[in-house]
Amino acid sequence: MASVAPVAVAPRSPQLLSPDQIMALRKALDRRLVDLEKQRLPWLYHWREIGKVILPRLGRWLAIANDPTRGTPKTQAIIDSTAGVSATRFASGLMAGVTSPARPWFALTVPDQQRASAAAVKLWLDEVGKRISRVFAESNFYRSIAMLYQEIALFGTGVMLISEDYHDVIRCYPLTAGEYFLAVDERLEPSALYRRFVMSVEQLVGQFGLAACSDQVQALHRTGQIDTEVIVAHAIEHNSGRIEGAPGPKGMAWRETYWELGTSCTGVLQVKGYHERPFLAARWEVTANDVYGSSPGMTALGQIKALQKAQLRKAQLVDQLAMPHRVAPAVLAGERMLPGEISYVPQGQLNVEIKPSYVPHPSALSAVDAVVTEIQRRIKSIFFEDLFLMIDQLDTVRTATEIAERKTEKMMMLGPALERLHDELLSPAVERSFAIMLRGGLLPPPPAELHGRFVGVEFISTMAQAQKAVATTGIERLVAFIGNLAGALPTALDKLNVDETIDEYGEALGVCPKVVNDDKQAQAIRQQRQQQQQQQQALQTSMAAVQGAQGLSQTDVGGGQNALQMMLGRGGA
Repeated sequence: MASVAPVAVAPRSPQLLSPDQIMALRKALDRRLVDLEKQRLPWLYHWREIGKVILPRLGRWLAIANDPTRGTPKTQAIIDSTAGVSATRFASGLMAGVTSPARPWFALTVPDQQRASAAAVKLWLDEVGKRISRVFAESNFYRSIAMLYQEIALFGTGVMLISEDYHDVIRCYPLTAGEYFLAVDERLEPSALYRRFVMSVEQLVGQFGLAACSDQVQALHRTGQIDTEVIVAHAIEHNSGRIEGAPGPKGMAWRETYWELGTSCTGVLQVKGYHERPFLAARWEVTANDVYGSSPGMTALGQIKALQKAQLRKAQLVDQLAMPHRVAPAVLAGERMLPGEISYVPQGQLNVEIKPSYVPHPSALSAVDAVVTEIQRRIKSIFFEDLFLMIDQLDTVRTATEIAERKTEKMMMLGPALERLHDELLSPAVERSFAIMLRGGLLPPPPAELHGRFVGVEFISTMAQAQKAVATTGIERLVAFIGNLAGALPTALDKLNVDETIDEYGEALGVCPKVVNDDKQAQAIRQQRQQQQQQQQALQTSMAAVQGAQGLSQTDVGGGQNALQMMLGRGGA
């Protein structure tokens, strides 16, 4: 994450370029957009096929201005919606298990463990984490990331923009498959985002100003045709012409450009800069150096197609059983043979027989139904429905311990994909928000121990803790073993560092640092307790001496002398 040292806020005004520079930039952008579109074409075919049979409303396959078919029905290819329901549950499961709005799912930390253990550092990190969480809750972050999880379920890749916002600090813009193009750098990390989408004239003028728009858009605006759509291109990439230390966009690491497509305009609408990458590109699974990821939807595509065909055959079989094909005498030609209909035949031919030509065996329906159920089970398993709805699917009541162990075991299967989500989605989201809030002065002053230091992100969601459950289980087993051994050999307790055990266990569980006292606080409490014990012991000793003296003074040893006087060598009065 970014350093906590103060960061200068650069102006966000459009970059001033000469006409030749604008022309060269526009040519480079158009050329790269075409290249990225060619590279993405095979993925686009796959995405369209997936979206067609799962959630057809996701995806924008063609950027068509004023498209009259945008709201037409798109679910004609779906007979059985099991895959769509499972994909939605998959997204909801990730939402609840990875980025639940109802509980903390990340914590800030620093690499230096000695600094991280300082009380001031812990409290500052905890406060900053709470402020970032509040920004997430008050903005549209959670609504946007829920849509992104659906994109990942179907297409294996989810993309979202995070922009600065004067009202909510951040504003998120989730994208859908088909409208964006990605590139990766030598480290196989997302390095460029290109888009082709539509905007209305009103949106164009509102975002970029009338003067920046083409003559066609200005004419439409003057004549009141503000709802007419125009195709717009958008690019975010490394700023290849960056000048270190220069003010404005020229000195920023990332460059953002908007320009019109399909008009006579050869310039750009706007050029801006960013200190850090403003878009997130998360992939479920990645093979080798692929730009785009693979998904559960891709894995389940064959099963989904088989399910649609099986359900079609099942419906045809039900029709054949309910309304079989029939044979009848020619005299009834043209007669309707529906329930409730009456067919009139000549007198003397009342014995005409109408019978089905073929009646399927009743067991055929059960066989097809079993096939459908098995395919549905496979699809649900591919979308990890057995994990996210595990308790609901238990056939008997189980103990909380058994449920926790089963959940941990199943969540281990999500380990690689979960780590990728942490690296490509959640860490950049927290880091981007942290940097925006730091530049905006929305974070408390850091303690002296953190000046110039970098802050990292640690994940403490339900799924992240399940991944760490191995560590906590090991600690519990070790403590139980030492406790049992100490019953026979008390010296075994000498090997257990209780303070470090508590710190490690609390860190693995992601508990608030205010819950566990640091070493200095624990030492002060122990010293205070020791002093109290010493004072109490001294008081008890003093009271015992007084009581003993009183008893001796009351013990008569004869001759008008008590025991205390005799011990002190004094005679009677």
